[in-house]
Amino acid sequence: MLVKENVSYYIGENLRRVRLLRGMSQKEVAKKLETTYQQIQKYEQGKNKLNVKQLTEFSEMFNVSIASFFDYEDIQQNKTIEKRQLELLHHYQKLSPHLQQSFFCLIKEITKH
Repeated sequence: MLVKENVSYYIGENLRRVRLLRGMSQKEVAKKLETTYQQIQKYEQGKNKLNVKQLTEFSEMFNVSIASFFDYEDIQQNKTIEKRQLELLHHYQKLSPHLQQSFFCLIKEITKH
């Protein structure tokens, strides 16, 4: 359940998760939104609140619904994603579709045991 006092924290957690899944740094996001990476950091830590306009900008940039930033259950389930897994995803996304398929087949073969 989303607790009123923690709304900014949970929005920030989801914002960070989406940013990392998109393979973007805080500096890259800040540049696109014409702000500072420190401001992005404060949003992600829940220290600064986001208004509707800012949430809309983030949702459009990341191609997600605004509602996804409020999903407490999603945060709890994704806390298990380790930094290394996110790095792997980031590098995977940089591969061509052909190499992504090859990599996928390789991982699938390795993990058959």
